[in-house]
Amino acid sequence: MQPGIKDEQLVAITGKVLSHLYDKGLIRGREMNGEMHYDLAKITHENDGEVDPELLAPGLD
Repeated sequence: MQPGIKDEQLVAITGKVLSHLYDKGLIRGREMNGEMHYDLAKITHENDGEVDPELLAPGLD
């Protein structure tokens, strides 16, 4: 962070960064009551496949 930065500037910059990361699909977010709420989890969508145990490396089962 930059020393001496004002709170209003920090809020604006943070909003731009979060919006950019959301648009790129790097973080999750959802709109609630007209405001965007971000979730900093890396997984943006659930896995929908199955695991074939035969394809696992030895010792991982």
